[in-house]
Amino acid sequence: MKANLLSHGEKQWLEIGMLVAQSPDLLLVDEPVAGLTDEETERTGELLVSLAESHSIIVIEHDMEFVRQIAQGTVTVLHQGSVLCEGPFDVVQTNPRVIEVYLGQEIDHDAPESIPADLTSAALQEIGEPDQIHTEIHTDLSSAALQEIGEPDQVY
Repeated sequence: MKANLLSHGEKQWLEIGMLVAQSPDLLLVDEPVAGLTDEETERTGELLVSLAESHSIIVIEHDMEFVRQIAQGTVTVLHQGSVLCEGPFDVVQTNPRVIEVYLGQEIDHDAPESIPADLTSAALQEIGEPDQIHTEIHTDLSSAALQEIGEPDQVY
């Protein structure tokens, strides 16, 4: 079958497969379920969880139900280039500051400052072994923050 005849979800899986075929050390996946059906979203989650057995994966996603499906370790919420909250999914989901940002309310500026997002190679090593998926949810990932990540082998 020709790629142009595939559904949107099937094209996403083909692209992930083409990246995996190149044996990258890290898969950086940006909003992999945008525009997918519920069934495609679930299957994409299953694919990423399976790939996490042999690859390190960072997923940037806004779909909290999808994040819940794939979150196996640390979930990091970025806001305006800084870490707003980090921890297990259940902790992040109930964090008042995360709720404020996602509801579009003002953040209490008297609250402790957010932690600067430092994605150096040392920080990437802390992500863990390839059997984990590190999920990042962002509201504004600036070009400066992307530059801090560096040039991965492959970006999806």
